[in-house]
Amino acid sequence: MAMLRTGPARGVLQLTTANGFGAVVATAQGVLVARWLGVTELGLVGLIASFPLLVVRLLSADSNDLVVRYVGGFIGKGEGGKARALVRLAYGANLGLAVAGAAAVSAASPWIASAVLHDRGLWWVVVFHAATLAIAATVDTSNGILSSLREFRPLALLNAGMVVLRAGLVLGAAATWAGATEVVLAQGAAAVAQSLLLLAVASLVLARRSGGRWTREPLSSLGDERAEVVRFLFYNKGEDVLSTLSKRIDLVLLGLFTTPERVGYYQIAKTVATVPAYVATPLYTVSLSYLSRYWHAGNWAATWRFIWQGAGMAGVPLAVGLLAVTWTFGEALFVWVLGQGYAPAYAFLRTLLPMHAFALLIFPFLPLTLVWGQLRFRFAWRVGLSVATVGGFLVVVPWAGALGMVWVMAAVNVTGTAVLVLWCLGPGRRAALASLGRRAGVEPASI
Repeated sequence: MAMLRTGPARGVLQLTTANGFGAVVATAQGVLVARWLGVTELGLVGLIASFPLLVVRLLSADSNDLVVRYVGGFIGKGEGGKARALVRLAYGANLGLAVAGAAAVSAASPWIASAVLHDRGLWWVVVFHAATLAIAATVDTSNGILSSLREFRPLALLNAGMVVLRAGLVLGAAATWAGATEVVLAQGAAAVAQSLLLLAVASLVLARRSGGRWTREPLSSLGDERAEVVRFLFYNKGEDVLSTLSKRIDLVLLGLFTTPERVGYYQIAKTVATVPAYVATPLYTVSLSYLSRYWHAGNWAATWRFIWQGAGMAGVPLAVGLLAVTWTFGEALFVWVLGQGYAPAYAFLRTLLPMHAFALLIFPFLPLTLVWGQLRFRFAWRVGLSVATVGGFLVVVPWAGALGMVWVMAAVNVTGTAVLVLWCLGPGRRAALASLGRRAGVEPASI
């Protein structure tokens, strides 16, 4: 019980409670939409979103990790101006790059409608969706501000409220029109509302904690930290590009090589399989925030205590529970909830859920590499994952379809995660100890 009273545990509990509520609402939304639309229209929803999401994400700045990594530390040291300047850089980069991505999607929308959606008349829906994604690009930075400043309760409440709003709009559209186009329009409206609300709240919190508005802070306030921040953003964005390719190209390829019906089966399986992410995301967010604080303080013992307690008291029980459900009554429950018409989708889900369980098992190690500043390793690691994933997709999808794609994803992710953990326990740990020793002016062995 003592563990539950610690700051990290409270943060995880608050975000996990909100995300657990979000998981229930989002799953119920997914089930109802799937039943009302049918498998083909559901597949079309995924295809409409696929190309704009891929391009806009590729060009976004992905500033969440950057903001979490630095803003709290700057404010903790009394350097509010640097925090505000970094936030201004993050918002500007995210929004500017996302708008460029939306413009590229709009220019290609006739081809997307024809080649991926197989319906030339849907080009305008693609343009609309790309525009809403560009506006929603500020969510990354806003979430990062609230997480870095450990404002987990308001972040949890905001996320829970947005899940309810999104569900209301999407279910209303699906129930009224039962068409893929209307569902996509409702999703876009919810994304814009979430972006604007988070922007307002995060800006107010930052102004209160840093003593000023980020909109008025010149970028020159970063001073000597500018080079380090740009380096972090460069490597982190390079990693995000590779991650986005491997995670978002799946529906685009399925749209090119299969039918909307097969995409629908894969889409519902992928939707259900992301339920563990509602737990994994707050675990990662809180871990990054607290590990960054321990690292800046030079507290090596607290860093590793957090890692092993997190893995043992959260990762292992969650992973075992997920596997137990999957291998016992998962298929019966899936068919009972969605109907016999979606039974073929469980073949995908049977592989996707254990993959997510393995990721939950060792969740503290991914943020650890960021905290240590091992950006080159993370980049090289992500290159390997992405090349293996995308290369596997291109080879397998034309002849094995979505099922082959799922097996490629599972094999690459499990292997890559194992490599990450082994690196953190070996070469990465030694490199981090040496770095910490240099900062403290002592021999690593004495830390």
